[in-house]
Amino acid sequence: MLPILLLLPFLATLTSAQAHGSPAGDQTPVPEDPSAPEEPLEHVDTNIDPNNVQFQPGIDPNNLSPPEIKPESTPGDLYVCTDSQFSGECEYFHALTYNCYNLAPKFRHELTSIRPDKNQMCQFYAEDNCVGDSDWIRWPGSGNMRGRRFDNRVASWTCSDDNCDGVQGPGGCTKNADGSLKNANPVGDAAKGWDATRE
Repeated sequence: MLPILLLLPFLATLTSAQAHGSPAGDQTPVPEDPSAPEEPLEHVDTNIDPNNVQFQPGIDPNNLSPPEIKPESTPGDLYVCTDSQFSGECEYFHALTYNCYNLAPKFRHELTSIRPDKNQMCQFYAEDNCVGDSDWIRWPGSGNMRGRRFDNRVASWTCSDDNCDGVQGPGGCTKNADGSLKNANPVGDAAKGWDATRE
């Protein structure tokens, strides 16, 4: 098969000469192909089994979509949107776990879609400073908080690790196998952190 491939440029030149008016039986010499090797062609063994050649199917242009661009995430990060199914005005908050954050005024009591990053559980509160009624969400989040009866209610949040090697409990994987709280964090000024509106 390989020798035929190497002869293709020569055959193309020959075919081109015949197509441009050389009558049948004309003995006009065909010009030499400058890319043709000067030495006789040799067979090269490539160890390719022609019965075991696999082809990759082409890409269906009807199924193309732009790649989803995600900001680089760190533990505690949160993606929020004002409308359902992660539409409307959206923002990606970079935060630290075990800290309380108040939402910026334009998002306070306006969120309908919330997605915490993987491996974390976030508690959302109806009032600033992580107090009042609350609801928890784990990754992949909720595209419509109406179903959770917490649509347009979030004012603040805190996130924690959600390592599910312990006992599953309300609010995520919050307990170790012995019943103790996983990553217990005392409530106080140190736990309040900084306000996300200052970024």
